[in-house]
Amino acid sequence: NSYYFLSFSVLAKNKAVTNEKEKLKFFPLSNRDAIGIENLRAQIENIARKQEYVNRAVKLKWMQCLDFMLGAKESSHKKEKTPWIPLWRVRKIAADSGIQAASEVDEMLKLFHELGVIVHLTATDSLRNVITTNAQWLVDCFSMVIRDSYLHRYSEDDEKRMEAGGVLDDVNLLFESGILSRDLADFIWDPLNFPKIFSKYGTIMSQVDFLIDLMRRTMLLGDWKFGERNEMFLVPSMINDSSGMDSFEASSTELQCVFRPVLKFLPTGVFERLICLAVAHSATVTGSKLPRLQKNHAMIWIGPEDCMQLSVRSGGSDQYDSAEILLRVSSPDFASKALGILTSMIDKVTFDISVNAMKWDVALTDGVSDKFISRAKAKKKRLKPWFAKSTNQDKQSDSSSANIDISTFLTSLNTE
Repeated sequence: NSYYFLSFSVLAKNKAVTNEKEKLKFFPLSNRDAIGIENLRAQIENIARKQEYVNRAVKLKWMQCLDFMLGAKESSHKKEKTPWIPLWRVRKIAADSGIQAASEVDEMLKLFHELGVIVHLTATDSLRNVITTNAQWLVDCFSMVIRDSYLHRYSEDDEKRMEAGGVLDDVNLLFESGILSRDLADFIWDPLNFPKIFSKYGTIMSQVDFLIDLMRRTMLLGDWKFGERNEMFLVPSMINDSSGMDSFEASSTELQCVFRPVLKFLPTGVFERLICLAVAHSATVTGSKLPRLQKNHAMIWIGPEDCMQLSVRSGGSDQYDSAEILLRVSSPDFASKALGILTSMIDKVTFDISVNAMKWDVALTDGVSDKFISRAKAKKKRLKPWFAKSTNQDKQSDSSSANIDISTFLTSLNTE
């Protein structure tokens, strides 16, 4: 069994629900015989009933429309419910339910998305035009890409089909380097190629553009524009430590900055999403060199000379226990810009995955010694080179970049 512990002060600060039934500050669970799950479920249901959205009034015609959406089939002769519906069909269902105005349809979809009943994002046309009614379909699609190369590699029959389809080399590229080709995406997300996975959804249509946009929007995937092949994507969670990259040995005079989670715990996926954004940004800057990536370390160039070294540094026995994100730069001229870039990226990742609930303590060195001082003190003193001039790290964190597409966010980095 695995356990995570938080201090009582952290629990109190975050208004954690305590285990009143067993007079404990936590909920012990067994993953062998399910002991404790019923108590936890009851507590969750009790808290959920008290939430504002549970008692929110919803128009009957909206509920009728939702019922029709969730029960929709791809065609009349299909038995299985379709896991997604095109927007034009939702508008038709809505009209049949008495919802005529397009603005009201958009308002309805936004509410049901916020409640978690459907998945509907609007950052791009591909995302806007598809409404997901069965989230398990997304899980199955994503797991065709994000999978352990040792425990969950494709079956022998699958790889024979991939070899016949000319994408087996791309499979190896994905497992070895975390790079997904468009050719492989087209193949693995085609329901006809994997009937055991997708036949239960009763659909023969693939939605590759939508899935790529969704993974890009959620930072599970980013554009990889290094090399001669077009439409290549970095899947950061598939990066491993076999690249042979030199270890990160910091010198006492190297400029360093750490972002420490206030909760003393770095959630899985935060660092991977930062790498996704940093690599995508690197590709937009002329002259950037090929990034060097490992699971918990990265060297990413912003232009031909300036390099950001990012790594996860752990303070505990577990990889993410008391972990912090470390930025290192060797050029004082790049320090202020690097801090601004990383701050903007952490703000976006933080808001997008936790609605800004995750807080950070930030500290910096002055390049003379390895002693860290808080960002607040460094900013007040205008500590060089971090605060040599006004840049985007001077701004207060906000949600301005939260619901925009990645390309717009990356463009904003180049204009700041």
